[in-house]
Amino acid sequence: MRTTLITLIMIAGPWAWAQSPEQRGLEIAQKADEVDQGFESSSVSLTMVMRNKNGQETTRYLENKILEQ
Repeated sequence: MRTTLITLIMIAGPWAWAQSPEQRGLEIAQKADEVDQGFESSSVSLTMVMRNKNGQETTRYLENKILEQ
């Protein structure tokens, strides 16, 4: 009996929580709005070392700063 009930819940589960297209669209829009909130300034410093097959190295430095106003 218990196994049958668990199987029934697993099969019927997705349909029980299904959303209308309007509800799903609203949820997506709200999540997109939340993701856009809270952006902060950031800074990145990179060092790239390139080596050729002869073992010679070339080093490049890159610094990127983003200021949120």
